[in-house]
Amino acid sequence: MSGVKGAAAGRRSLKLLWWIPASPVVGFVIAELLVSETWPLWQVLPLGVLLAIPFVVGASCGLRAIRHGDPRGWIGLPLHVMFALLAVGMPISESLAG
Repeated sequence: MSGVKGAAAGRRSLKLLWWIPASPVVGFVIAELLVSETWPLWQVLPLGVLLAIPFVVGASCGLRAIRHGDPRGWIGLPLHVMFALLAVGMPISESLAG
């Protein structure tokens, strides 16, 4: 039964990789609507967290897949972790640089 859970989590982790090309577009649209021109940190931090949520879910699915023996988790986990850090870090660095 754990193999079925691992396979489902692995597939879910890979499906959530669609968020990689979508997140910059969504981020810029949300930033255009909600963030002022000076990019204050109090506005940017929630934006980064919002953009990172699908990556965090994908990373947890990847980890769950690995724990249940599905090798697809090894694809999703590192990619999702890397992009979650970028999703939070990029807006913050833009805020601090501006």
